[in-house]
Amino acid sequence: MSYSTQPVIRAQFITALRDLADYLDTHPTAPVPGNGADINLHADATESGGRGQVAHIAAQLGAVISDETRNGGHLTATRMFGPIGYTVVSIPATVMAAHYASESYYGHVTP
Repeated sequence: MSYSTQPVIRAQFITALRDLADYLDTHPTAPVPGNGADINLHADATESGGRGQVAHIAAQLGAVISDETRNGGHLTATRMFGPIGYTVVSIPATVMAAHYASESYYGHVTP
């Protein structure tokens, strides 16, 4: 997993978000994403505890879980804060393996 609940890391992240909001507020010509933005938390592989991690975080967020794993997709839960999404995602190991296999040909095979 690539997220943390450690108080020091959380405090640094929250401070950075506030600093960003303050900066954007005081610099009206600084651009922002026109279609919003996402903050992604990456859980473990779905088969290796990720399903439980997503369920736990979804419950904290009050978010509905979207399970696209049967279709070769991901397990996700998102809570929207206006145009900003806060998403936890778990990718099945089989999907990651297929991705890595596909990427292994990059630069070596020209279609």
